[in-house]
Amino acid sequence: MFRTVLVCAAAVTLAANAVQAQGFSGATLGIDYTKSLENADLGGVNYYGQAEVEAVAGISFALDLTFYDFIIAGGDAQNVTGHAIYALDNQISVGAYFGRDWIDGDTINTYGVQGAYDYGAGIAQGYIGLGDGVYDDILLIGAAGNYGFGGGISAVGSLDRVGFDGGHGLSLEVGGEYALMNGPTFTGVLGRVSTDDNAEVYIGLKARIDLGHQGGTTFDRRGFFEAYRAPSL
Repeated sequence: MFRTVLVCAAAVTLAANAVQAQGFSGATLGIDYTKSLENADLGGVNYYGQAEVEAVAGISFALDLTFYDFIIAGGDAQNVTGHAIYALDNQISVGAYFGRDWIDGDTINTYGVQGAYDYGAGIAQGYIGLGDGVYDDILLIGAAGNYGFGGGISAVGSLDRVGFDGGHGLSLEVGGEYALMNGPTFTGVLGRVSTDDNAEVYIGLKARIDLGHQGGTTFDRRGFFEAYRAPSL
């Protein structure tokens, strides 16, 4: 499945570049590594690809493909999410999303609304969503943002909360990133995940390549395991 996701992500990016003159906005390829500081058996790697195309002026569509490889905890999961985006102006964008996660033969559907605000020094965004599937009565809410200091250096942070019938999870990350000129962006974070009966502090190392004139996509990835990180931590 890992190879399939990478091939699909590469195909999405190449296809988007091929139609750049017809509305290609941006794309991202990335990898995230997390490792618990409290339990050597917990950690994992996420691989992902995103692409966004502007259909008509102000209206865009994006696709996320993510593979969660819980290499330390064991097991894996996959996600596909589609976004419909409307740019109110050069600073504010709103949108809706629908995603599906797969894990151990089960599916989880999530859907919701989101917004992003470009305030010059950085971008703040948030979302709220619902879901169903192997878990019932899913409610997700989260926010993320960054602040640039110049020279490719930024502070980053995110907060995600998910509740469902039988459990909940809260994830918090803070850290910094460094973007090479015309190259990849590297990020380091310190995070904490808490569930009903457990809490873990972890470190995360991330790398991504943003493509296109927009420099990536308007919104972050969405999905159940983007908010609920307990399977890997």
